[in-house]
Amino acid sequence: MITPLKVEEEDDVSSQDDFRPFMQRRPRRLTVATLLSILIVVGIVTAAAIFWWTRSPRDGIMSLPNLFHPGPPPPPPPHPHQSPAPPNTKLLSAEQQWKEKVSKLVVGEPTAGFQENLRPDLQYITTWVSGGWTNDFMAYINLIYLAMISSRIPIIPPFAPSHVSMDGGFPYFSDIFDLPLLSESIGQVILEWKDVKNSSSEQRDMLGCWSIWGLVGSESENPQKDGRPSMIPWKLHLDVAYTSLPPSTEVFGQLWVKFWSLAKLGFPSHRQPALAEAVVRRPAPESQQYIPPDERLLCWDFLYFVAAQDTDEWWHEWSPAWRFVGKYARWNKKLEEIARGYIQRTLGVEESDTLPPYIAVHIRHGDFGASCGDNPDECFRPLSDYEGHVTEIMASLKLKGITLPSHHVLVTSDERRPAWWAQVAALGWRYTDHVREKTEDRYGKWYPSLIDAVAQSMGVGFVGTDHSTMSMVAMRRVKDWNGGEGVMTRLW
Repeated sequence: MITPLKVEEEDDVSSQDDFRPFMQRRPRRLTVATLLSILIVVGIVTAAAIFWWTRSPRDGIMSLPNLFHPGPPPPPPPHPHQSPAPPNTKLLSAEQQWKEKVSKLVVGEPTAGFQENLRPDLQYITTWVSGGWTNDFMAYINLIYLAMISSRIPIIPPFAPSHVSMDGGFPYFSDIFDLPLLSESIGQVILEWKDVKNSSSEQRDMLGCWSIWGLVGSESENPQKDGRPSMIPWKLHLDVAYTSLPPSTEVFGQLWVKFWSLAKLGFPSHRQPALAEAVVRRPAPESQQYIPPDERLLCWDFLYFVAAQDTDEWWHEWSPAWRFVGKYARWNKKLEEIARGYIQRTLGVEESDTLPPYIAVHIRHGDFGASCGDNPDECFRPLSDYEGHVTEIMASLKLKGITLPSHHVLVTSDERRPAWWAQVAALGWRYTDHVREKTEDRYGKWYPSLIDAVAQSMGVGFVGTDHSTMSMVAMRRVKDWNGGEGVMTRLW
C-alpha cells in the first residue's frame, strides 16, 4: 500500500490565499540562496548516481557506457526446458558444454533401467521407427516438434537398419546430425536414449505407450490392432504394452492424425477420458502384462503419419515440423567432412574447404520398380526427362550469375543395372561408385546412403524423383540451406 503524500501548510502564505483559486495566488520568489542550495543537492545526487552506476565489483570504476550506441540487447529468457549455462562455460569445449546441458535433464549417468534416471520434476516423450531411413528421420523430427508444443523433453532412439542388414548397426541421431546445433537453433533441449539408459544394459523395462497404428492401420495390415512393429524396443530392451488411440480421435486421409490430437494426451484433463474410451489394450509381449501409457514418458509407436493440417505435409514448404525443426538438423561435422571428400573426388576437383557449385540428381527406382515387371526402362521416366530439368536449373542459375561446367552434375540412385549407369556416364554426368571406393569397408554399411544424402543436400540445384521422400527432403535442404533451385521429375 502506497502512503499518500501529506500536504504541509506553508507559513508564508496568508490564510486568505488558501481560499483563492490556484491561478490567482501570488507567486513566491526564490532567493539566490535557495537556488544555490537546490543546485548543490542536484549535483551531489547526480555524482552519486554516476559513481554507483559505473562502479565494477572487480576493478572499481569503468568507463561510462555509450548511450548513443548501446551494446547488444540482453539475451532472451531461456526455454522452459533449457538448462542454465554453467558459470565456466567459456572454459569448456562445445562437447563439454553439451554434456553439461544433458546432465541437467537426467538424474545422473546412464542407468541399467531408464525409469530411475528420469527426473521426477520433468516430463519426457519418445517414439519408435520402422519406415525406412528418410521416413524415420521425418518421424523423429515430428517427435521433436510434438515435444515443443507439449512442453516435454524428447528422447530420440537410434535409427533402425531397415535398408541395410542388421550387422549395419543402430546409429544414433547424433552420429548423423549435429544435435547440439539443432538444440541451440530451435531452443529445445534434446536427449538420446543412450543419455538415459546404459546402451550395454540388458535389463528388460516395461513401458506403456499409445498406439497410433492400432487406430489407423488397415484391417489387412493390422487385423489385431497391435502397435506398429519396430526393432527399436528390442534394441533398447523394452517390453512395451500398447493402448490404441480412442475411436473419437480425428483421423483424416485414412492414416493421418493431428499433432494436437496427440499433444493433449499428455495432459491429465484429456488423458483420463481417452483411457476410459480406448477399446484396444495390448499386453507387453515378454511379460504378457498390460500397463497404461506412461505419464512421465509419453510414448508413441510411430509418428510418421502425423501432421498439423494436411496429409503428406512435409511436401509443402509451410510444414511446421520442417520449418521449426527439420531444416535446422544439419549434418554431423565428421559425416560432412567425409562426404565433401567424396564429392570432390567424384567431380574431379582438388580437395579444399569449399565445394564447387554443382547440381545433384536423385533418381529413385529400387522398390518403386516392383510394379514394373521385367521392363523397368518402359516403366520409369527416361534419363532425358532428368536431363531436361538439369538444363532448366542451369539456365535459372545462370540468371543468378552462377555458371557451372556441364559435368558438374552428380547423380545418386538405388539403381543397380550397369547398363543404366553407362547411360548416365554417356551424358557426361558423374556418380560415386561406392563399391570401387570401398565405402562400406571403410566406414560401415550405412555410409553409402548417408554420403549420398549429404551430396544431394550440398548442391546449388537439385533434381529429384516424385513420390520419393528422400528426394523431397533433399530438395528442402538445397532450397533452405543453399538458396538453390529444385524440381521433381515424374516417377512414371
